[in-house]
Amino acid sequence: MSSKSKFSFSYVAMLAVGGFAAWVYIHEFKGGIESEKQKTEAQALLPFSNDKVVSVRLLALTPGAPTNGTRNETIVKKGETGWKVEKPYADLGDAASVDSFLSTVSTEKIGETVVEANDIAWKTYGLDAPSAEGEILAKVDGVEKKRSIKIGSVLAFDGSVYARIDDANRVVLMSSTALAALQKDARDFRDKRLFPEANHPEFSELEVIRSGAPKLRLVLKNGIWIDGTVNAGAWPLDQAAVKTFIQSIAGMRGNDVWAENKNNPQVIKQRKLDRPGISISLRSEKNENYGIKIAALEKTEQVAAGTSSARPLVFSIYKASIDQLSKTIESFRDLKYPFQFKLADAHAAELERPRGEVSLPMLIQKDGKWLIDPMDQNFQKRDLKPGSVEKLLVDLEALTAKRILPSGTAKPKVATKGAVRVGLFQAKNQRLVEFVFQPVGETWHVSSSKVPDRVFELEKSAFEGLSFDLVGASAPEKPAPPVPVPKGTP
Repeated sequence: MSSKSKFSFSYVAMLAVGGFAAWVYIHEFKGGIESEKQKTEAQALLPFSNDKVVSVRLLALTPGAPTNGTRNETIVKKGETGWKVEKPYADLGDAASVDSFLSTVSTEKIGETVVEANDIAWKTYGLDAPSAEGEILAKVDGVEKKRSIKIGSVLAFDGSVYARIDDANRVVLMSSTALAALQKDARDFRDKRLFPEANHPEFSELEVIRSGAPKLRLVLKNGIWIDGTVNAGAWPLDQAAVKTFIQSIAGMRGNDVWAENKNNPQVIKQRKLDRPGISISLRSEKNENYGIKIAALEKTEQVAAGTSSARPLVFSIYKASIDQLSKTIESFRDLKYPFQFKLADAHAAELERPRGEVSLPMLIQKDGKWLIDPMDQNFQKRDLKPGSVEKLLVDLEALTAKRILPSGTAKPKVATKGAVRVGLFQAKNQRLVEFVFQPVGETWHVSSSKVPDRVFELEKSAFEGLSFDLVGASAPEKPAPPVPVPKGTP
């Protein structure tokens, strides 16, 4: 055989092998992937994506009711402004609740087929009178698609449920999760926000009146939230804490709807709204008013009635949510303020520990440099560690209290074991600020001359971050010069 013939034969053989490999890939491997994909799609309870859904209709027996009982119908539809409940009453829908429902349904899979025939005895599976039905409509590329689901009133042997999909002559198994989802009623889809606006205005005033407690009034002035009461004082507020509190009020939600008409006299009396425990007023710069009233809670009660100026409904509100509204002005105090001072104003410092403990030096600043006061007899011929005082002052000014301790808390005393007093002075010996730190259990109590009538709690780690190791080692004694020996001395 010539070399030319051998080459042609080898080339043809290579093509044949390559073609066979391609055929195997397409028909076995790729075909298997496509087959698995089709199987997964066929098992999906929802054959379209959740964001395409525009309507949900549910028809369900009240759990535990007889199969011939009345079925509750719920219809929610998506409009231009969002979801709305249309049956059994008209109300705003809650997008998060609808999304949660669709997420549950879309993750459910259609199980194995129990029976498929034209003459199925539907009663055997409870599908002649389903305990729950769902009809979910979607619009995909302008075309309306529907998925119909019926759950039988007879449970399968393993706790699963019998189901019929799209009125097909087939009974399939599904998990009981699908039944629970289709048994939701209109209340589950209602928007329970007290103020359902997507965007709230810029608020400029907040007033909270609580039964038996001082009134809280916060006012926005020149872009800064301040204490709006008569005796406000100079102690500033934590701006982030105020804004978070206002946002929580504007975004508040009820747990459930107790009544449809908040102005019904019988409802007002029954729910104790004629004597509210908390009244809240939020006002905007345009004088828009957002009001909330919540009934007083008895000691043993965990839920109370509440209303808002934006909704006609009476909501139930849990005690935990109510407690979040029960704040005093101290809840918003800036906990950095007691420690704040201008570093450039500090020209001298007194550091003191109880008698018997390691002494701390008196410090002065001269020509921009910190020195041990020459008058301090305890540290003669000693120098400061470079940068140690500057670091201590920076760390002091950066402290943040953990909390304000109750009025009447005993002030820290420098005579107490482990205590430290730090007094800072301006030029001409005018006091700048003074702190006294005292260990109490696993924390530290601190007093500050900036807020003389209160005591603060400081984390142990925060105090331990302050270094009072300021003084270097003693300077070595210089040897005495040799005594000169007179000439001629033997």
